[in-house]
Amino acid sequence: MKFYIDHLGEPYSLHESQAHLALAKWQEVAYEEWEVIYRKYKTKSSSTPSASGTQNRAEIIKDRLHQIDHESIRPLRAIILNHASEGDYQKLEDLENERTTLVEELGKFL
Repeated sequence: MKFYIDHLGEPYSLHESQAHLALAKWQEVAYEEWEVIYRKYKTKSSSTPSASGTQNRAEIIKDRLHQIDHESIRPLRAIILNHASEGDYQKLEDLENERTTLVEELGKFL
């Protein structure tokens, strides 16, 4: 597992195979530091109204959508230059599937 803290101090953990999903604003930290922050955040968030959680999730989704746009550039460039591999097409398909799911989820918040 990899452990992160975002720019708002919220803790996140990702499996090694999902580390590429970490947002640029996230800082990787040691487990011990993450655990301390996680315990504080868990206590704080349990007393916070759910509207705040909804707003935070919407911001996380928007950040990931921007990251997906950024990650699409290289495979698209390879396709345009006729240097694409099967991996480029697969990457774009995976990103598009994730984008579709996130847009649907974001639509529930708006």
